[in-house]
Amino acid sequence: FNLVNGGTRGGQDIRGGVVAMLGWNPAIYFVNPDGSYNLISSQGSILINPIAVQRERFGNTIEDRFNANLNLTYDFNENLDFTLLAGASKTHSYNELFQGIPDGSIELPPRAFFNSTRDQAYQWSNILNWRKEFGGTTLKLTGIYELQEFVQKVQNISANDYVFSDLENAFYLFELANDIIANTDQVKWTLSSYAARAEVNIEDNLLLTGTIRADQSSRFREGNRTGYFPSVALAYNFRQFLPENSYLQNIKLRAGYGETGNQAVAPFGTFQSLTTGQNFSFDGNGEVVGIGFGGLVDEDLSWETTKQLNLGLDFAMFSGRVNLSIEWFKKNTEDLLLDLPVPAVNGGGTILTNVGEVENIGLDVSLSANIINSEDLQWTANLAMSKINNEVISLGEGIDEIVLPDPTNPNSNVFVLRVGEPLGSFYGVEYLGPNENGEAQYTEEPDIIGNGLPTFSWGLNQNLSYKNWDLNVVLTGIQDYNILAATRSFINNLPAGTSAELLDPNNPTIGNNIRQSTRYIEDGSFIRLSNITLGYELPKIKGVNSIKLFISGQNLITLTDFSGYDPEVSTSNSATGDSQPSVNFGALPNPKQVTLGINFSL
Repeated sequence: FNLVNGGTRGGQDIRGGVVAMLGWNPAIYFVNPDGSYNLISSQGSILINPIAVQRERFGNTIEDRFNANLNLTYDFNENLDFTLLAGASKTHSYNELFQGIPDGSIELPPRAFFNSTRDQAYQWSNILNWRKEFGGTTLKLTGIYELQEFVQKVQNISANDYVFSDLENAFYLFELANDIIANTDQVKWTLSSYAARAEVNIEDNLLLTGTIRADQSSRFREGNRTGYFPSVALAYNFRQFLPENSYLQNIKLRAGYGETGNQAVAPFGTFQSLTTGQNFSFDGNGEVVGIGFGGLVDEDLSWETTKQLNLGLDFAMFSGRVNLSIEWFKKNTEDLLLDLPVPAVNGGGTILTNVGEVENIGLDVSLSANIINSEDLQWTANLAMSKINNEVISLGEGIDEIVLPDPTNPNSNVFVLRVGEPLGSFYGVEYLGPNENGEAQYTEEPDIIGNGLPTFSWGLNQNLSYKNWDLNVVLTGIQDYNILAATRSFINNLPAGTSAELLDPNNPTIGNNIRQSTRYIEDGSFIRLSNITLGYELPKIKGVNSIKLFISGQNLITLTDFSGYDPEVSTSNSATGDSQPSVNFGALPNPKQVTLGINFSL
């Protein structure tokens, strides 16, 4: 998502890369005949020449990894066994970057960055199993204790305003800079878990499973660290009731209920903090290091809990050549971990707290078929479809809606959480078109103008083989959702804009260019040829088991009405979750790839 480090992004400015290139006035050269750069476009883009930013940068990413795993099992007798699983991983990564021409909207002197990150993760699992058969009934009891720990240590150094501009290893010569900033950080959390599970199998017809799990997270304070999450599942096979000559070989009914927890809280997020970077000058000449209030925190934060009910029906037909599975689910997430706005009189900003409830109701259908199965020709297909609708049930006492910002522009509110409406709702005004003077017109009051979460998705995977040839084709599709085309809005708002859209007489070239409006809410539905692979296995050669040639293509064709490069990518990140999805602001598209290869085994 926009490749903040690397790719076409020169630095941390989210407007860099794709947005800067699309906004550049095509009548102005990126590079002059004498090799010099035009750093600023007199018309169009307000950003530094993105080609210059990319060419005059040098960076390295170096990573050392160590992983170790241990798996031991001891059988006490035929009924009782113990398994120990232990794992450890250590990662040390360095990121080095020098920018001879920094990105942004103004010309700045060269700068460099150096980052060192050490991650250590440990996991230790103890599993005790007891199994006993009583005639046609099997009983299995399992007890689990698991401990996880994660430690991260980070060092960051940045240097600005170098005395010399031509430095290949500037990130090792920070002493040559006039402005040096250093900061360090440490993150640590642990999670201990206890679980007990009972499984009953009666003649492979009736299956019953019950589990209780207790998780203790260091991310919460004492008294709120433990969450209890039960689950139960029941399945019954009706095959014994089916006649021998039936086209149905089995019907299986499934039902289940379970609870899971979410601990997505910063390790020290329940403790009041002071933030750095708030420097102050006492004499009006130089700054001294300053720290300040880090914002409000909720000391009573606890687990977010998701409760899910599933009902499923499985069919096996035509001697197992066709299998159909239908599953309905209802999922309610309670005590949501949400950032609520804080009134300005109390300091402003947001506070992370447990509040509200969201409901998801959906239907999953999967169909697999062995269509042709002859000696030379085989054809199989798998189709999966998912339909889901969600609704905000509650946002806490006295709260009917929460307006959220654009994740790419915190100064622009474009999302709303509203009771009775789905997550990911875009919030803005309706675009009414130009008036007689060519000025853009909008409704006065904002409302819900779209939704960024898809409600229907599907995938079709087909495999066809004929003698030594084989073909795999994967189609995917997502329907019924919107995208905020923020790139269009940005380009249309540039001085003497370079957008071809503004040349259309039906589009206004003057007046407000409101991003949070239906003018930039587009249909994101698409159908994509995700993968196609053709292979040929050569005849047997003595001393070689097999040799296979193949050609493969990914993302070759996409059918969509979206005006941007790719409807499947978003500049929104995982931190904003489902509440602020589908904003495209210079997001890099999925690449089209063609691969030629050979596989062989001896």
